[in-house]
Amino acid sequence: MQQLIRNLLDKQGGMVYKIIFVLYTIFLFTVTLMPLDILDSGQDKWFTFFEFQDKDKFVHTVLFCIFTGLIYLALNLPKISMLIISLLTGVLIEILQHVMGYGRTFDLLDVLADAIGTLITLSLIHFYERKPAA
Repeated sequence: MQQLIRNLLDKQGGMVYKIIFVLYTIFLFTVTLMPLDILDSGQDKWFTFFEFQDKDKFVHTVLFCIFTGLIYLALNLPKISMLIISLLTGVLIEILQHVMGYGRTFDLLDVLADAIGTLITLSLIHFYERKPAA
């Protein structure tokens, strides 16, 4: 499995991951910065396939798990750099939400959820890299 992933990170695979990373980053900023009224379907629950309190924190966590994983695949940076990029991206998104005035505000818990997503992915990467090749 490790050899397969290494092969995907060669020059050609690296370019594909860079393109996917750029597209995902555009998606991430679009989804997190769009006005809240666009997300409102007029019903009480627009996000109905699962229901629990603070599900937006779960969504932030998943978005940043994916974001950090794509940083790893596309840019092959040290883990501390991936952590800093992900955390700064989360903070930037929250600042932009507050400044843009589209009904969104800075939420420190969103930044925490972003950090948790980042740390989950970095932990998985750490576990993967330490696992001996078969």
